[in-house]
Amino acid sequence: MNLVLTEGTVTVGKLRAYLEREERFHALVAKQAGTRAIITFRSLGNPMRFGRAAFVESAAALNTTLESPAFEAFMADNPLAGLVTPTRPPLEVYELAAETGRAAMALEAGMPAVLVDWTLGSAAAAGPFESSRRELFELRQKHDRAFVRSSLYRYLGSPGRYLVAHSASGRELSAEWLRTPEVQAFQDAHPLASYGATTASAANVYEIVKVTRPA
Repeated sequence: MNLVLTEGTVTVGKLRAYLEREERFHALVAKQAGTRAIITFRSLGNPMRFGRAAFVESAAALNTTLESPAFEAFMADNPLAGLVTPTRPPLEVYELAAETGRAAMALEAGMPAVLVDWTLGSAAAAGPFESSRRELFELRQKHDRAFVRSSLYRYLGSPGRYLVAHSASGRELSAEWLRTPEVQAFQDAHPLASYGATTASAANVYEIVKVTRPA
């Protein structure tokens, strides 16, 4: 499965227009072959920043959608210029590397989510890093009472770039599980430097505001 990620800051005074456009976009993409779910989420720290995650069966299915007359017509009729300032490239495509818990398609509006960007120092660190995230996800599932899902996505554009996503069942994403002795011991045994990371991880907390699945 592939994750297609976009993110941007909505222009002040254009929030309603943006959300109405999201409704139309969800309706369009949900009809495309290979679409499993589309999720729009809103930053808790910056309420004008929104992101969208589209889950698709394959990169080929994504390309078919992007090249379709319906998609091209939608983009021509619903331009983003003046509505949103991108905070990431227009489209970032990832492949699923690891997941624990419920499927991404089970996520619901109102759930909190955190995204963590990682950049490793070398391709050689990829294997150990992926293994360590699987172990951490299992620890979270064990110790986080609100656990729903933890997942790791590998960026297709370059080796060593990853996205970690956590979601929970409550209105808030608790960090209580990070303070348990088992998780603390894990973190001490797997420091950032052990993956040759050149960029420290950056976490952003969001709330899921809309989920659409194909009928």
